[in-house]
Amino acid sequence: MDAFDGFNPDSFSSTLTKGIVSAANRTVEDASYLQIDAGISPGNSGGPVLNVDNEVVGIATWGISQAPAGIHASYNFGLRVGQLAEEIQPYLKN
Repeated sequence: MDAFDGFNPDSFSSTLTKGIVSAANRTVEDASYLQIDAGISPGNSGGPVLNVDNEVVGIATWGISQAPAGIHASYNFGLRVGQLAEEIQPYLKN
């Protein structure tokens, strides 16, 4: 049996997370991130992190799913829009 037998793409029509922001400002290596509940897997970073008004407040960037033995943890981060603007400013032409 194939894993995709009976797969219905409509079942994924709404794959939003609950929208929990665990920390509004986590600084990692001098960059400002939102700690979020959205899972970030290899290949799906770069998507928008939206607020309740559908405004982009961050870009899904990276996550950690491995913790020390005996501890279940998943930490996911979105680069804050302000940080993104700061990072790309040197590359923009006036």
